[in-house]
Amino acid sequence: MRGLARLAALLVAGLLCSATTQAADSWSAPVPANLLAHIRATVPGAEIVRPDEIDSKSCQPVADNPTVVQGDLTGKHRTDFAVLLKLKETGKQTMWQGKKLTEAQFALMLFSDNGHDGYSSRRLNEFTDFVPLGVFVDVEPAGKLHNASTGKDLTTHHATVSLVFCEKSETAYYIHDDKVTAIPVTD
Repeated sequence: MRGLARLAALLVAGLLCSATTQAADSWSAPVPANLLAHIRATVPGAEIVRPDEIDSKSCQPVADNPTVVQGDLTGKHRTDFAVLLKLKETGKQTMWQGKKLTEAQFALMLFSDNGHDGYSSRRLNEFTDFVPLGVFVDVEPAGKLHNASTGKDLTTHHATVSLVFCEKSETAYYIHDDKVTAIPVTD
């Protein structure tokens, strides 16, 4: 009887492990197919950062898709996307709190709907960090943003993209008339 219970426990553990692996492997970015094709064509080798590559412990709370946001990000009344991309791994590894971390290069990219079933791309920020990342992407609604560096408020007329370095800083990117303004929200 013990052998049967042990076998059942092993089968359940195997199924749970398999389901977890399948869930991670089956993740697909919440972007349209034509945007995914545009990313592959314009940033070869880059991958959209997966939610499981974000350090959810230091970045609480984390949205379901902390690496892709969408909305009218350029003020042209179209659906634009801001995407956190992993450009490439550097090969450097380190141990931190008992975990092996891998260094990679990342970019926050804006993909604005060009009105012709395609996208224009713009790099908003580029940085090097370790995976799991203590970084996520967010969207801020139109309104007032306080610039932590100048102490002044800026009124935005449409949504902005925020790059949040968990427990460190946040920078909002406001795109207006094809000009990008980086606003340090916290430092």
